[in-house]
Amino acid sequence: MRPRSRTIHWSCIVTIRAQVRLKAILLHHVVPGEVTGAQASKLTSARTVNSAEVKIMAMNGKIMINDAHVTAGDVKASNGVIHVIDRVLLSPARK
Repeated sequence: MRPRSRTIHWSCIVTIRAQVRLKAILLHHVVPGEVTGAQASKLTSARTVNSAEVKIMAMNGKIMINDAHVTAGDVKASNGVIHVIDRVLLSPARK
């Protein structure tokens, strides 16, 4: 019997790369600990789980994370607090 070839189809590589990219995007939306809207409004930046820094700006009772507006804040979840934003935050390009 001939041994089976162990080739990897290109679609598997694309899928793996997409999963890695998606994980990086999701981790860019998470900061360690539990930060409420009141706490966030006093900050100017925060470090995300993937070690990137996001800018925080509070003005007229509204909070922005980079260019995203917080549309719903302090949503309690089983693993912390969620702040809903109106766009996807992308990690800065690597140099």
